[in-house]
Amino acid sequence: MKTCILLGDQSDIAKGLVPFLVADEWEVHGWHRGAVAKPVNWDLFLCAIGKVAPVGPWHENTLDDFYD
Repeated sequence: MKTCILLGDQSDIAKGLVPFLVADEWEVHGWHRGAVAKPVNWDLFLCAIGKVAPVGPWHENTLDDFYD
């Protein structure tokens, strides 16, 4: 079985990806802030950590819009 490490496994996008990975016979090992990671050999590494703001056309935002 193929093994996937999924960072940010509690995010909505990660939760949406897991069923597809499992259906394709991937063994998914998730990690999120506060979890203890176990070392595993992996074939696929996915990172679902980040933020989607600001939303809208990028050229209408200032550089400050991308930082908290």
